Amino acid sequence: MSDMLLKSLQSIGHFSEVELETIIGKFETMSHKAGEVLLEVGEICDRFWFLEQGSIRKYHKNDNVDEVNHGLFTAGSWFLDHTSFTGRKPARYRIEAYGASKTSSISVHHLHDLMGTSQVYFQLGKILEKGQHMAFDPNSKPEQRYLEVLENRPALLTAFPLKHIASYLGMTPETLSRVRKRISSLS
Repeated sequence: MSDMLLKSLQSIGHFSEVELETIIGKFETMSHKAGEVLLEVGEICDRFWFLEQGSIRKYHKNDNVDEVNHGLFTAGSWFLDHTSFTGRKPARYRIEAYGASKTSSISVHHLHDLMGTSQVYFQLGKILEKGQHMAFDPNSKPEQRYLEVLENRPALLTAFPLKHIASYLGMTPETLSRVRKRISSLS
């Protein structure tokens, strides 16, 4: 397992060395090719992933068959279909490797097993919060949403093409181009 995963786990709770070893022993590491599907719409999400390397996107297709991005993830991110994972319902989103990626994941069964052995493992529930995508205020202006990504998640801007970033921000690629131009002219 990577130091990145270890540091992320340490940031969410206070675990002893033995507890961390026990947690990490429940993770499975996998490599994914670009375009590989980790979760299909309609499946039950039974894993919670940590992205070690690469890029992942979570999206659905709307009635116009346009892909609408609900999550873009780069190294160091946790991701899942939250409603499917916690409610054991069919996934609403497709999760796929955008580029060649490496993930470490833990199954819902292993999480439950850990939580059944000691209350200390209930701290792992905090990773569910980390697996949520960045929520934008629907009333915020396009500039505010772009600046939020620029300040908090700049790696997205080099990992994904503008069309995916625009979709994630809830705007057209043309609007994103105008926003970027206005913001760069202020610098």
